[in-house]
Amino acid sequence: MARLTRSGAAFFAALLVAGAAGCTRSESTGGPPPTPTGSGTVAPSPKPSATDAGVPYALPKKLCEAVDDTALKEIFPIGGGQPITDAPGLCATSRATPTMAVSFSVNAELLRDATWAERFVDTGRRLAKGTPTDVPGVGSAAYWVGDKNKVELTTSHGNLVLKILCETVNDRHRLPADVPARLGQVANATFMRLAP
Repeated sequence: MARLTRSGAAFFAALLVAGAAGCTRSESTGGPPPTPTGSGTVAPSPKPSATDAGVPYALPKKLCEAVDDTALKEIFPIGGGQPITDAPGLCATSRATPTMAVSFSVNAELLRDATWAERFVDTGRRLAKGTPTDVPGVGSAAYWVGDKNKVELTTSHGNLVLKILCETVNDRHRLPADVPARLGQVANATFMRLAP
């Protein structure tokens, strides 16, 4: 079993490095990626400052305490009670209205530095199932994929990558159209709470 785990880790590392080799950067400087463009209707605020991007993040023992889901509470006001999972890198819970329930989770990954985090996001964008849509104004860069009842937003700031998922519990229900922008607000607020 340990050999399989090491092999899996080696495969993931190779995938990340291979994906990073294909990352596009500004042609002349090799600097950060171009500012994302997209059809996001709401630019989430507040946004962590660019000067904080080089400071390494750390995760608390219970991530849910650091997740600021205020933007999601506005459309799903009923809390699901105690978190389903509350660990250093994962917070899973639920929210609802009188007619619809959603599962909501935040997966936090710490990487070596901001460059590795950006590469992780860029590789995820290229390998995403579905068509990634940029979400401007979120972290260093952000995109979401999904459909009428599932939205997953991926973003990074500094050495921290957040993957935020909101999904209806019942396939008959549809998420409001502004859920990607609201998840962007959750991401930016969570970056601010976790900032060193």
